[in-house]
Amino acid sequence: MAEARSATILPENTPGIIGNFTYHPEVRAMIKNSLRECILRPTLHAYGRTQTVVTLGHIALTPLVIVKAELDSRDTTWKRVFLPPGYAGHQAEAITSVKAFIRELLKYKKSTMAKLLLVGLKAGGRGSTHDPVPRLDVMIVGLLRTMSPKHELQPPEELRSAITNTQRVRFGYLRIQMVIQRQQTPERNGVHSAWEVIDRHLESLRRKSADWKVAFACLILDLDAQLFDGINTAQDVRCRTPVGQML
Repeated sequence: MAEARSATILPENTPGIIGNFTYHPEVRAMIKNSLRECILRPTLHAYGRTQTVVTLGHIALTPLVIVKAELDSRDTTWKRVFLPPGYAGHQAEAITSVKAFIRELLKYKKSTMAKLLLVGLKAGGRGSTHDPVPRLDVMIVGLLRTMSPKHELQPPEELRSAITNTQRVRFGYLRIQMVIQRQQTPERNGVHSAWEVIDRHLESLRRKSADWKVAFACLILDLDAQLFDGINTAQDVRCRTPVGQML
């Protein structure tokens, strides 16, 4: 961002400029990269929500909150140059603008992630629906190599050997949930997006006991192995998915 460092620092109370603020391309790229890395974390509590449904409590482990915290950790001069005027001074309008910008970029990253989770399962998507749906580890390798810059050039076998059980459970869970949501009617899922349904379900899972969570993780891996065995095609999966079992 060397060229942008010479940009004029606007006064904190510049009127009428926030709505038309243009983010520097490198700032946009930085936020995109942060979001890509963030949504791959297998320990996230939510993917879009920042408050719980039941108590409206703050959700810390969610992309918007995590990436905004990264921006907030920058020094004041950086924020005055690269973020909307007033952000460094905690002005509400500027903060709302930054949150909206992060949400907009996050929407596209979640869309990309969903397509990678559904490789071979969605007509017109990635992979042919006539071919076997990839096994879990193969899907995860493709997901990481596409979404994560640090894994982009890593040999597939090396990356596969480094996959953790936590990653398997989370990405396996997301894939199964995506498949289930694609089979739901609007009346059944309350007209919520797949990601909203996932956020709400993850919230309910956090209230379960430790033993229950272990059993649920085993269920995910067992169900994944049955559905995505390297032989089943998209049609086979549709016929065998236990719709409603996880909701």
